Amino acid sequence: MKSLQPRTDTEIGRGTPEVGLDPDSNHEEILLEIALQFGATLDLERLLPLVLERITALLNADRAVCALLDEQRRVERAVLHNLEWPGAPAPLPISQSLMQEVLETDRAVVVADAENSASFGGRDSIRLLGLRFLLGVPIRASGRIIGVLYVDSRAKQLRSLERETRLLEAIGRLVGTAVENARLFSEQRYRTRLLETLVHDFRAPLAVILANAELLVDAPDQDEAEEMARDVAASAQRMTSMVDSTLELSRMEKGGDSAPAPLHLQEALSAHLRPLRTVAAAHEVDFHLSVEPLLPPPMTVAERLWIILDNLLLNALKHAPGGSTVTLTARLRADAGPPEAVDRP
Repeated sequence: MKSLQPRTDTEIGRGTPEVGLDPDSNHEEILLEIALQFGATLDLERLLPLVLERITALLNADRAVCALLDEQRRVERAVLHNLEWPGAPAPLPISQSLMQEVLETDRAVVVADAENSASFGGRDSIRLLGLRFLLGVPIRASGRIIGVLYVDSRAKQLRSLERETRLLEAIGRLVGTAVENARLFSEQRYRTRLLETLVHDFRAPLAVILANAELLVDAPDQDEAEEMARDVAASAQRMTSMVDSTLELSRMEKGGDSAPAPLHLQEALSAHLRPLRTVAAAHEVDFHLSVEPLLPPPMTVAERLWIILDNLLLNALKHAPGGSTVTLTARLRADAGPPEAVDRP
């Protein structure tokens, strides 16, 4: 790992308002206080603004930024204190040169007197904002830099330079740990939901398999047995496809699906309902399908549609009295549909 010793860009001058830690403040107590805040919640939206506010107060700084980056080191998310930013692709309103140096050197970078710095004095951000003191440290997680913790001030730094840098580095490590914990928690919660969804969606094909298996025990004639066996095989194949899709989604760590494709409803619904009719017969309920003539094929992800439809149909079978008919109707709405569907293809 590269050295974490800060680079001081200029000699410390005199006759300028001081910024820095109160000499009576306790470094360990400050870190403990901030660490306890990190340990109390995984809600970074609430936590990071409070930490930045505390940092600016401790360092007598004017502004602070926690910039989190994606794998291409583009700003993916930023929390700002005493700053405004419209969001990407606009650059963060801080010293981009200092941020870039932190990323390239993988260490803290300190500019004690930016106005007189050969490297930073001519920068527009320094001139326009009147910045004198700048400090940035890397934020690390999972063995790589995931962001930069940055503070600046219009006053030069005259005291506690090394102490302040080490404090900000320690806070940067806490931020990296908090971001990693929040990511791991989000992944675990996502995988739990994915597993719960998979188990729930298995109900329909399992119901088809069980219903046909019970009928096969009664030794029906050859034609009926072959049809039931095909239904069992089709349902087992659906379950295999569900598992494959779930594993793929888990690898992608996203909730997205395959691209939508047109679906011819009359043919697709008839084929999908055929094995479910065996389940309906076991409940002494009949299925009726009604598809509006000349209905245009909707754009959809078929497997997602079948999961939603199966849940509705199984609930209908559960609550329908014996001898009744469950009707499935496909038609165009007279209105524009729900708000979220407007302007969709």
